[in-house]
Amino acid sequence: MINIKFRLMSLVGCCGILLIALGTGCSDSSKLGRYYQGKVLHVSVAEIERSGAISFSTVNPEGLIRNFQINPSSEKKEVARFRIKVENHTAATAIVNIDEKAVVLSDFFSNDFRPIDIYANEIPEPSNVNSVSLTPLWNNVNSDDESESFVLPRGTGIDGWMFFEVPKDTHFREFKWRAGDSLGIEF
Repeated sequence: MINIKFRLMSLVGCCGILLIALGTGCSDSSKLGRYYQGKVLHVSVAEIERSGAISFSTVNPEGLIRNFQINPSSEKKEVARFRIKVENHTAATAIVNIDEKAVVLSDFFSNDFRPIDIYANEIPEPSNVNSVSLTPLWNNVNSDDESESFVLPRGTGIDGWMFFEVPKDTHFREFKWRAGDSLGIEF
């Protein structure tokens, strides 16, 4: 009798833990903030935040201020922003091309999401809609409108935010980094 009660309580406890784990999604994942190593780069997903529309401004290397606003395409979607840290501890120099092919974000239903091109969301004037202070993680565009990859000498890194449009309350399964190296972070 005691053995049956113990097994039943254990089963109920395990189901409760499983439901809690599934309900929290990846934002509370123990994988956040940890570095994962590819052949050349160390990559960390430091934070994940979700919002509706988001706006921000940047200053490019020539001192030009550029304004951006990213809006979900429908009420059923949201903008997920990932704070990513990328470091080169291996190669003398690593070339990191951060564009729409740099990352593939997957959910548990095998849907893949690509990062949003911030330059496709440029606006002429600053917006006050959820305006935040952040550094986007995307190639710079020079005065000739040419994309410039990041050049990371050994011992240096970059830290910034990437944006993804996803269905509301999506639970992420894997973050696949493909810029200058190849590695996956499972949530």
